Amino acid sequence: MRRLRTDRIALYYLHRVDPETPLEDSIATIDEFRRAGRIGLVGLSEVSVEQIERARQVAPIAAVQNHFNLFERKHDRVVDYCAEEGIPFVPYFPLKGGARPEVAEIAERHGATPAQVVLAWLLRRSPTMLPIPGTLSLEHLRKTSLPSTSSSPTESSRRWPSPRITRSEAADDSGATGWRGPARSETR
Repeated sequence: MRRLRTDRIALYYLHRVDPETPLEDSIATIDEFRRAGRIGLVGLSEVSVEQIERARQVAPIAAVQNHFNLFERKHDRVVDYCAEEGIPFVPYFPLKGGARPEVAEIAERHGATPAQVVLAWLLRRSPTMLPIPGTLSLEHLRKTSLPSTSSSPTESSRRWPSPRITRSEAADDSGATGWRGPARSETR
């Protein structure tokens, strides 16, 4: 903590469940630091719904971070669980797959960048979704930032692709606003 120049970490993630250590033991150790005030909140990374439920028996879980994006959706069930339970879901590699031709086509139709389309899809996918696309340049930040046309996130995201719309609906002229992404069979 001294090297971090802080006496408290706001959110501490258990980044991987150690197969040699019971999950409950790992969470109990982290929770000791939380109770002592050294950690504010406890998060989990790369976990299943069952693991989240087990961890919640030991300590309050404030966030879940798993690999998830438009083309990598093996954690759909975790996203849904987090939404139902009001737990923020932080997808890592949220922009992966944004360079695919079908995403570029949708971006062009919406006057957006592929990164904006992918982020908009994530934000519409779950009310607890919290994508954090990393960047090293101001130009990349501009390409990934979603335009804000209102103070309401719901209103400003209405013009972006909805996760509920199928690929065929996105291609027609029915007024559909987006595309749900590839079928699960296409992501494997």
